[in-house]
Amino acid sequence: MLTPSLVSLAPQVEREIAILKLIEHPHVLKLHDVYENKKYLYLVLEHVSGGELFDYLVKKGRLTPKEARKFFRQIVSALDFCHSYSIW
Repeated sequence: MLTPSLVSLAPQVEREIAILKLIEHPHVLKLHDVYENKKYLYLVLEHVSGGELFDYLVKKGRLTPKEARKFFRQIVSALDFCHSYSIW
């Protein structure tokens, strides 16, 4: 049974799923499929071999300016793409 706080998130989750199904960009994680049962919602996402940026930063520590620019360009590219479709 979903708690009231989780039920209130349902429209946001549905919107996120709809958006991920529609968009395609090299720096936005792809959603392959969605399954649900009475208790759980399963999202089948693209495998990203490099892992999460946060984990990389924790492990590596400070980035070189060149690395930081590379990651920043990718993030800005994805944000610009999303904003061009009024995805805020």
